[in-house]
Amino acid sequence: MRVRAAEALARMEATHLGAQLVGTMSAGEKRRILIARALVHRPSQLLLDEPSNALDLAAQRELRETLRRLAQEGTGLVLVTHHLGDILPEIERIILMRDGRIVGDGPREELLTEGRLSELFRAPVRIGRDESGCTAGRVFGAEQQASLFPAKYLCGDGCKNQKQHCQRCYVADVSQPSVTGPNALEQRTA
Repeated sequence: MRVRAAEALARMEATHLGAQLVGTMSAGEKRRILIARALVHRPSQLLLDEPSNALDLAAQRELRETLRRLAQEGTGLVLVTHHLGDILPEIERIILMRDGRIVGDGPREELLTEGRLSELFRAPVRIGRDESGCTAGRVFGAEQQASLFPAKYLCGDGCKNQKQHCQRCYVADVSQPSVTGPNALEQRTA
């Protein structure tokens, strides 16, 4: 069992946490340890409920990268989330729910569209994807203040870059809903 625990910590890139007390860990470190604990049993799938909840932007990105690696290694992922950035490119099937009922079930290309998500959230939604398929989205209200993400510019990878477009992100510019994409910030400031 100790060998499996060490393997699981290594898969989660958390070997440095092996001797640390859980009460002294950050939220992101605790999340890694909990997932490693599940991996000790070598499951074929992981069920994750709001995996990025309460994590800062850097921890969200690290967690998503780790989950992508697990999926690429063959571990199935079942995610419950309302954060579009948590829906990794490796996730092929999406089930949309509203008020406890399934309102959509199918391939990500069909369901992660502005129209379907606007209907789901009952508000206009703008989304973007980078070249690897990571998703970012914004909800536009009367004042364009409500959002699916806590920052003004935020990609599906969880990074925040308010001055220029990062290399891995597709950024939606909320100040000008018609301007989206990798050059949105440059277009807005030009």
